[in-house]
Amino acid sequence: MGAPIYSRPLLVLGLFAGLATASGCRAEPHQSMTTNRPVTSPESAYGYWRIDAIGGSRCHIALLREATSNGLAVNIENCEVSGFQAIKGWQEDEGGIILVAKDGARVIELHRVDADRYASTDGQYSMTRAPMT
Repeated sequence: MGAPIYSRPLLVLGLFAGLATASGCRAEPHQSMTTNRPVTSPESAYGYWRIDAIGGSRCHIALLREATSNGLAVNIENCEVSGFQAIKGWQEDEGGIILVAKDGARVIELHRVDADRYASTDGQYSMTRAPMT
């Protein structure tokens, strides 16, 4: 009688690979694997943030959990950034978030840099966690 199947690792590996292929399983790269950007989830983005523009103006924004017709709710405070008063919601996007106007138009797209920092795709704005004041 031959050796038990578990003592032949290549045979076992081949059987599992064959089963995965036959069942339709295949590895799909996650978008963040191809862009090298951290994945953003609503849970990691909720909270109070400060947006700084290159010219020195800033805006405080709370990304809320409440669902609205524009995605999730926002609360804008002390906003000096031109055009940002139009922000009425936010949505998660692959590797970042999008702040949107009432009509759903994109006001700004931000990609996640690390756990507490986002940057706009055009490089004009950064968004960092802000302490509650």
